[in-house]
Amino acid sequence: DISWASFESEIDPVAVDVLAEMGNGTNRRYQVFAGTSYWDPEFTMEDILSLIFDVSKNGQETTIENRQYPDKWYLSSPSQVLIDEWNTAGQPQNMLPLKMHRNTKIVMMSPGSDPEPTVNLASYSGDYKRVLVSALPNNFPILKVTAEVPVDGEVKTIELKQGDNSFYSNDTLLEKVPDGPGTVHVENARGDVTSATITLPAIYANAVDVKNYSSFLPDPGGEFWIYQNGDVEKPMLLYCQFFDTETNDPLETPREYLTMKSELNPPVFSEFIAYSEKYRSRFNKIRINPSTLKMAIGDRSYIQTDILEGDPNVPGWVEDNFELGRAVWSYPDLDSVIAHVDLSATPFNLAIDNRFTRHPDETIIIDESRQKLMIKRINMADFSSDYYGYSGVTGDSVQLTYGFDSEQIVQAPPKFGNALYFNETETSGFVDMGSSDEMRVAEALTMEAWINPQGKGIDDPWGGMIINKEGEYELFRTQDGTIRWAITNSSPGWNWQSTQFEAVENEWLHVAVVYDGNEIKTYFNGMLFHSQPGSGNIGDFYGTANALFIGGRQLNGLQRFQGLIDEVRIWNTARSASQIRSTIADTLGSAYYASADSGLIGYWRFDSTEYYFDGEVEETRTPDRSFYNNYGVIYGDVKVVEVLPTSVSRTNLSAPQSFELNQNYPNPFNPVTTISYQLISAAEIDISIYDMLGRKVTTLVSGNQPAGTYQKQWDAGQLASGTYIYRMMVDGRPVQARKMLLMR
Repeated sequence: DISWASFESEIDPVAVDVLAEMGNGTNRRYQVFAGTSYWDPEFTMEDILSLIFDVSKNGQETTIENRQYPDKWYLSSPSQVLIDEWNTAGQPQNMLPLKMHRNTKIVMMSPGSDPEPTVNLASYSGDYKRVLVSALPNNFPILKVTAEVPVDGEVKTIELKQGDNSFYSNDTLLEKVPDGPGTVHVENARGDVTSATITLPAIYANAVDVKNYSSFLPDPGGEFWIYQNGDVEKPMLLYCQFFDTETNDPLETPREYLTMKSELNPPVFSEFIAYSEKYRSRFNKIRINPSTLKMAIGDRSYIQTDILEGDPNVPGWVEDNFELGRAVWSYPDLDSVIAHVDLSATPFNLAIDNRFTRHPDETIIIDESRQKLMIKRINMADFSSDYYGYSGVTGDSVQLTYGFDSEQIVQAPPKFGNALYFNETETSGFVDMGSSDEMRVAEALTMEAWINPQGKGIDDPWGGMIINKEGEYELFRTQDGTIRWAITNSSPGWNWQSTQFEAVENEWLHVAVVYDGNEIKTYFNGMLFHSQPGSGNIGDFYGTANALFIGGRQLNGLQRFQGLIDEVRIWNTARSASQIRSTIADTLGSAYYASADSGLIGYWRFDSTEYYFDGEVEETRTPDRSFYNNYGVIYGDVKVVEVLPTSVSRTNLSAPQSFELNQNYPNPFNPVTTISYQLISAAEIDISIYDMLGRKVTTLVSGNQPAGTYQKQWDAGQLASGTYIYRMMVDGRPVQARKMLLMR
């Protein structure tokens, strides 16, 4: 034995390593003698394998361990000398005749019952920009992973590569949201292919769900589809932050942010005046609670501050005081400061119960879709005692809603009769309806009017009165165009309350203010736009001044309206939204004014005037159609006009510049989505929806519409998942078409 050990050392025997995977989890490893440095037995691969396996031949058929070769085996080698041998032989499928060499390795694989690779996960990322695939090779290594993704009606094939996180994914991000589920193909070295459906991301209710259930967390965060309280019909694309941006430590509780569109003009910003310096901070991302939809006004994690005037260095205490939805100042020496919020291209709208500051020198306007908020405060340097303050949102958050029904209820003002034109050339016009006790109200009130402003109003800086029952209730349009009201109840009492709605000049607008003892609601064109709590019976602030004026005010000879007023109605009941809408575009029938039971206490149609003279009193009157017949006396520059303009307000902070059909939101959707569009002028509009075979599914909009911005909801109902096309026609000509994806 000692002699043999010495001889073994001298001849330096070498071996071939054989690693065999037999399938079903069975693995074997062998080392086989293959000669010495000076003696080569010229073994073939068949010789080596025959020493350790049962290799049998029957004619042209060869088996290894009773498994047909090469059909049921896969042989490979990482050894270059064997690879060269195989290439020299012409890369034969049968490798058994190949000559073997010392110090080489053979890898053998034979499929078990499931040789194909296993796909554990195939899904889109939360922002639909990546395909994520997790796969196991089983017997044979994975050679290739591809994904077939439907985008814009075409199937795109994308190669996926394995990253550091073990996922196979695409290097180039998807530019558009896929039309629907795709297919992933995983191929192993033997040629087996496993295919799987690319599923939609999980239904996450917040960033905590993403952290708990997602296999991949981007650092410091990324965009994910979040569903409000798990409601699949309320998706929102939010930025979820999982790691601290400074320390890179994981956040104990991840955060959600709403990303603002970079192309917004103007962007979401707030200004801050400190002495004679002005700073503007842009909010690139806004902290949001995905459950309550409250945006935190004080989160400054993603702001970018610019210097507008003054010192080029931004003091830390200034950045610490920027707040979303507020224009802020400290010891101001400059005149004006502004703030702006724009929720365009998001599914969110400003809730009607948000509260704002009130000051004569501030303008706060929310557009008709309730997605844009503009705040401006002026004459600040004139108030030396107002050292520190803000204009804008009160409270610590901005309340959002998921969607807002801004569909226009009426398409035109009443096309009947005439209207009164107040103060076209002078400043003296108003109508006095007297001080009849029938026009007093106590527990409930509704006041309605159609208006078409033709100027800012006579009183500078205030504006012009629409309806005024002095000291009891009134409806007013300020010089900045916003509609305000006042009611003498316990709360809020006799002071102007702004609706933040801008009634623009040269457009008809129907206004209705309703008080039911608990809440004051304001409707524009039949749409509920503003609401705030109220309490107490309606009293009389002044006592001795009790007249009802239209277009003016009893105790102020300057607050007179400029423009047209029509169909003024006063009720001692709180009318519902359906009641307001049912009569908004028509005159009231006798059922309303034949008796006092309807609650109608004043109704002036302004179709005509009557000349009255009794020998002493000479005046021009306009009749009251209500049961009480409180006619009005016309004073000054007031006249009847015969032709009513036909455009209805579709107020926005900026007028549309072209005919445009916007991308629906949300997209993908299930099953309700909103489609918005802009009209630069009045036109015959048709918006229809088609399936991918060109069959019309439904007509969403059809008819003549005035210039403006519109929103329309579509409920896909029982339609199947897939891609649909919606197209806008203007005056019979196709203008634009877009695709949207219904996912169930």
